[in-house]
Amino acid sequence: MDKWIISKLNITTAEVTKNIESYQFAYAFEILHDFIWHELADNYLEFVKYRLYNNIEKESAQTTLHTVIFNCIKMLAPFMPHMTEEMYQAHFKNFEDSASVHKTKWPVADGTMTDETVENAGEAAKLIVSAIRKFKTSNLLPLNAEIKQLIIQCNDEDLGKVSKVLKDIGGAMNIKDIRLGTILEGKNIVDVSEMNAKLLV
Repeated sequence: MDKWIISKLNITTAEVTKNIESYQFAYAFEILHDFIWHELADNYLEFVKYRLYNNIEKESAQTTLHTVIFNCIKMLAPFMPHMTEEMYQAHFKNFEDSASVHKTKWPVADGTMTDETVENAGEAAKLIVSAIRKFKTSNLLPLNAEIKQLIIQCNDEDLGKVSKVLKDIGGAMNIKDIRLGTILEGKNIVDVSEMNAKLLV
């Protein structure tokens, strides 16, 4: 999921920059807001919590978070100058040469860091995790409740996507044993209609 959020960041950076350069400031802010709220906070942070807490590929998660949050702060600076300056001074100044966030270089989108395959895998992970969250909620289970086993059945088109993110799904949803397979029957079968998949919990 690190590559997924970095790919999303670069696409967002390109779109925000394009809209600012064409004086579409409201639209630029909306794009950035949606990325921070929905992709970073709602999804990526939830996917990497277990890595940070359990020291599993922790350094990679920390580096990715630093990169993403710092670039978001730089893009937010024209819209929220005082708040972003406070965040820069508290968390980033010691790692940078600039005395102020307003003197840092504007982020530049790197097309080589965008990957459609990675993005598709990340979107599949989001759909599956959303379905598991709904299952836990409907069954009055805490979101951090352990699931002993989860079997995911999906079509051939989605098989490759899901296989890339099994570990991320398992870690985010506290699943002890997660695997791809065929579901014949079971009590707790959850449909993921958006990708024509089924989950056996």
